[in-house]
Amino acid sequence: MTLKKNYLFFSGMVFFIIFLLYILHVIIPLPTKSLSQKITAISSDTLSMEGIAKPVIIKKGETVTLLAVRDESIYRPMQFWVETSNGNRGYVNQFAFDHKAIVLKSQEGKNACEEKDTITLMGCRVDKVGFWTYTAKKKDGTKIEIKSDDICTCLAFEYFLDYELSDSRGTLLSKRRFESRYIGHTFQENERRARQAEVVVNQAGRLRAYERVVLVAKDGALYRPVITYDENSIASSYELRKVRRTRNAWLISYVHPVIEFLLDVPTLANQFNSTMFEIVSPYGHSTVGYWILFVFYIIALLLYGAVWYVVTPLMLPTLFLVLLRWPSILREMSDATVWMVAKYMAILCYIIWAIVMLPFMPWWLLPLFYFPLRWFDNMEDVYMYGAVPHGRCQNSDCRVMWKNKFDRRVFLREYDTRENNSYYTGTHVTSKQKYQTWKEDVTTKTYADGHKTVDTYKHDVQNHTITSGYRSYDDYDELVHYKEYQMIYKCPVCGYEEYYIDKERNVIDRHLKGTHNNSFTRTT
Repeated sequence: MTLKKNYLFFSGMVFFIIFLLYILHVIIPLPTKSLSQKITAISSDTLSMEGIAKPVIIKKGETVTLLAVRDESIYRPMQFWVETSNGNRGYVNQFAFDHKAIVLKSQEGKNACEEKDTITLMGCRVDKVGFWTYTAKKKDGTKIEIKSDDICTCLAFEYFLDYELSDSRGTLLSKRRFESRYIGHTFQENERRARQAEVVVNQAGRLRAYERVVLVAKDGALYRPVITYDENSIASSYELRKVRRTRNAWLISYVHPVIEFLLDVPTLANQFNSTMFEIVSPYGHSTVGYWILFVFYIIALLLYGAVWYVVTPLMLPTLFLVLLRWPSILREMSDATVWMVAKYMAILCYIIWAIVMLPFMPWWLLPLFYFPLRWFDNMEDVYMYGAVPHGRCQNSDCRVMWKNKFDRRVFLREYDTRENNSYYTGTHVTSKQKYQTWKEDVTTKTYADGHKTVDTYKHDVQNHTITSGYRSYDDYDELVHYKEYQMIYKCPVCGYEEYYIDKERNVIDRHLKGTHNNSFTRTT
């Protein structure tokens, strides 16, 4: 019991520490406002409007507002998130504003260059499989070709750590909450109260905005809205663009009203809202230290993801149990009642959490919720009314938590007794029989002359095995010496004592009486 109690106490402390870290992560504000830095184009390029409008040309010498740096990818060129003077917002290639770039990963062969070398960009191209490659010139004048994700312009590098956009950024809302938050409000109000729109198109004074808001529809898909503003800059209508269809679309269609209702609870919806910027380091791609850090980061991310997945629903029941630290609040509730309320609260929270998680995870991961609920059962058994010492003082006038301490051990008696005990010695298989089961489809065909043929087809054929055998045991007549002690625990607050009887067992003598077998048959 002591080992189990210590294990559960340790696991409880680990849970509590992780829980605190999780709370800090939730309540600490992360940067959501973009950079507002004026930059001037040194060559003409196009401003990509993400498919909601034709790209516009940014001319050489034109000044725009730099909002953020887009993360690097071999499938697209290096890009800035910018806004023009007339309100158009989108993405433009970085080398339109800066021809100097920093090498993030050492290159070999004819493109040889070292990490942190500075090169001059001359142009870029995309190959047949969609990889972006830059043509560049080293300091000694040698021309090289280098992939998009292996370099970063010097200007972008200046803002890399604080203003690199996360491609997964977005706010999860119900359709009803989205309409109340956005529709009928001005563009400036929406920009100020929510996140900035990713793409903005100014068409003769009327704005269209592609928002980083995600809606869950009845068909089980995730959508992002494109809002249209009228001549008074008030959001008047919107259209939805599908982001992706979820694996659980068939199930979401049944519980969609419940999901919509739950997403109207900000605390739940905020668990899925990603940050606008990523915390990254552009250097170290080729160093041993980087890979060690990378592996650590992946492990930490997986652990945090698992903790976030299973711990979030326990927040409410955990806060309820924290009230036990103040005895006057839950004094009148018995131990069984406290844990019954906490357990059913946890089950309800997990049901709610599972429904909200449906758009984001496969349904077959839901059984993982079983493990934290079992942890609750173990905590109930060991810390409350299932064992001595109880986690809660049993004096109804005290009720303090986790104060009971071992006080003394009192010897009661010792005695000898004879016992008949059996000990398992092995399993023996005597026979194995294999057979098959299947389902049959019978098809009857009738021909023009009246005769019939009957065909039988087998399907779902399964192989089975019947295993027979016995388990053997040795039977002993034993002389056993027992010592009994009373283990006394005491509450240091009120002095209330509780105890249990502990026995020390020592076999003095034994004689083999014989053996016996237990036969078994199992089918697989």
